[in-house]
Amino acid sequence: MENSIPKQDSNGHLAANEAAGFKQSNEDRFNFARSLHFKGEFDQAETIYLQLQKLEPWPQLSELLGILYLQGERYQEAIEQFKVCDQKNYSNADLLFNYGKCYSSLGGQEQAIELYGRALKLDPNHSNSVYNLANLYKGIEDFKRAKEYFKKDYELEPKVDTCCALGEIHERERDLDAALEMYYRGLEIEPNNPLPKLRISIALQKRNTSAPIIDFSEFNTIFKFCREIMSEFPDNAICYALLGDMYLLLGNLSESIAHMRKSIALDDTFATSHTALGCQLLMIGEFEEGFKEFYWHAQVTDYDTGTVARSVAGSTKKDWNGEVYAGMRLLVTSEQGIGDQILHFQCMPSLVAKGVRLIISVNHKLVPLFVRSFPDVEVYPDCYPIPDNVEDQVDFQTSILGLTQCLVRSLDDIVGVPRYLSACEEKKSQVAQRYLQYEGCLKVGISWSSNSTSTGSSKTIPLDWWHDLLSLEGVQFVSLQYGTVGEEIAEVNEKYHTNLIMDGVINITDDQDSFAALLENLDLVITISNATAHLCGALGVNTWTILSPAPLWHWFSEMEQSVWYPSMSLIRRSPHDHWKDVLDRMQTVLPQLASNKAAGVDLFAAVPEKFTPKKHWQ
Repeated sequence: MENSIPKQDSNGHLAANEAAGFKQSNEDRFNFARSLHFKGEFDQAETIYLQLQKLEPWPQLSELLGILYLQGERYQEAIEQFKVCDQKNYSNADLLFNYGKCYSSLGGQEQAIELYGRALKLDPNHSNSVYNLANLYKGIEDFKRAKEYFKKDYELEPKVDTCCALGEIHERERDLDAALEMYYRGLEIEPNNPLPKLRISIALQKRNTSAPIIDFSEFNTIFKFCREIMSEFPDNAICYALLGDMYLLLGNLSESIAHMRKSIALDDTFATSHTALGCQLLMIGEFEEGFKEFYWHAQVTDYDTGTVARSVAGSTKKDWNGEVYAGMRLLVTSEQGIGDQILHFQCMPSLVAKGVRLIISVNHKLVPLFVRSFPDVEVYPDCYPIPDNVEDQVDFQTSILGLTQCLVRSLDDIVGVPRYLSACEEKKSQVAQRYLQYEGCLKVGISWSSNSTSTGSSKTIPLDWWHDLLSLEGVQFVSLQYGTVGEEIAEVNEKYHTNLIMDGVINITDDQDSFAALLENLDLVITISNATAHLCGALGVNTWTILSPAPLWHWFSEMEQSVWYPSMSLIRRSPHDHWKDVLDRMQTVLPQLASNKAAGVDLFAAVPEKFTPKKHWQ
């Protein structure tokens, strides 16, 4: 057996049974090099391995060199050594695992997956290959296979890391109950391990943020676990950020801000804490520091940055510093979602009045609406570069957030334009004709869901919970919900004998121009915080916007009327409320509006002030 190497005894000496054909000195040198390797004296071991490779065909030399290079993070050199083993048909599960680990470290997931799979063919219970394969599938978001291998790893040996990895996948799949089950299993394995405590706390925070009512017993668990972790690891920035989120949900902004500042003091690269602090400072009108911190949001992977059109526009002009003068030519590129674009572009009329020439990019769905509403502004879709001749005419550039950052330094700077977008008159007339049959009723549009990946679950109110409101006499409810909701509406109408209608002509999701015409034909819109709320506010439509206990910053804190939109009242859910409590409060007020509509008097006559938009105040 020309490729065999004699075994060592427990003292590292050659075993008595020498292999035929080997030079004794090379065997001794091999064993000596291996002992140096195991002691961590890599340079000397490498020198001897390389010398022996020139003299002997032993594949074990390549395997050990590969391991040595892997330990030194010399991955490409390790791969070359493992390839030699492959070429000599020398293989074992550990070798293939190490081979795969090199590719994984260099970003070669496909090769790593193949090699881990080969290792498992040789040894189906090779736990390291099972675990690494599971993590690779998790990394490429093949959650089905990842769960399969993590479960196998758990069967081989229940481990905290495996439980937490499975829990994280369930979180990504938005199954918090399954995630918590796995985290608690991990805690049973190691009751003092901080990892499952932290993961449980994060999952409970997510569940309470999106829950219809806060579970204060779960809050107590979060505080307990965070304090236990911080007693052992006082520099844990994540725990401080998590507690900051909890205080925000409880409505304690000062404590929330203090905890976010502490989190940043411990880790000034923690983008999540910077972004959260920015939002909270903006929420209390601290705009200068708030915007500075908020700009970290681009580094938070689950934050909805939307289309950042600056790079698409391709302008090379200088950033705008906020100076305004007649004749200045300013390019403003879109950022984030449709609602944010509508909100922040309300600054445009004041700039145009001062003689600024504006060139803007917006979501393509908004282009017709903006072209009509801002005849003195050049409007381009944000999915294409601006034309070269336009670039030549630009003096400065900024984003829509930059626009607000430069122009809004305090709450007093927010003018609150009553109506700065205009629907198409012809389309409005067409909608009015279709809705003549409801002329005697109070026409109320509703929107109940958000598809935002970062905040959608915290704002959405299941349509099933609206049924009492939808049963009111004298009110015709119209769905304003984007997305595929026909089946959901049909189920609620059949179950509760309600009559929520859908507009069969307008594509609410894609045709914002026609959607605006529909909104202007309604007496009132009740909506969660989404793009529909901003479009209603910009059109001057009477709106009740329902807010969660921790709303987006632009709704600020405690206000019952929007400072941006004079036609909008803000209906806030307190930390102790259920969403149904909020809907019940509106249900007590809507009959008065229906009565006013039937009597032909002011729609908000005798309506409580908190439900009466500012534009109706006398």
